[in-house]
Amino acid sequence: MTIKQSVLGFLEGDEECGFDVQWKPFADASVEFPDKPTLIVSNNITLQCPPTAPTEMIMLPVPLMSDREEMQYTRIQRKTRGGVLKVFRDDDWMKIRTFRFKFEGLSDALVEDFFEFLAATLGLKIRLLDHEGREWDGYIVNPQGEAAQYFRQCGETTEFDFEGVEAP
Repeated sequence: MTIKQSVLGFLEGDEECGFDVQWKPFADASVEFPDKPTLIVSNNITLQCPPTAPTEMIMLPVPLMSDREEMQYTRIQRKTRGGVLKVFRDDDWMKIRTFRFKFEGLSDALVEDFFEFLAATLGLKIRLLDHEGREWDGYIVNPQGEAAQYFRQCGETTEFDFEGVEAP
């Protein structure tokens, strides 16, 4: 059995200012990597409906390492007469993302406000400003409004799925 290891980058910086990762690929020096995205980290997630002139709005705390993201691409799959599978996807077609947010340690009043927001915006398009500063237009796809208290005096836990595209 052979184990191979390669280095893709190195840390550069000093002890006072911290370190910044500088990627220096060794394979091909002509390859340019894209710039890092500009993310503005905030302490809450804002849901508002309708997206342009909000009449309903709620702010929830940042999910504690419990947000998941799934991407869904629109594509066409067909088999030819010879049995060969052909898959087509146009780059201009919409790419839908599904986010699952789970919030822990919420107060009873905030959970009730969230359930009232779900009831008022059921089936309507909403805008979500996430904790990384990105805006999304879409829908809450599981508006059941369930909450649980797993540990005594630790607040309530609730979650929802949001499906949408990045706001223009």
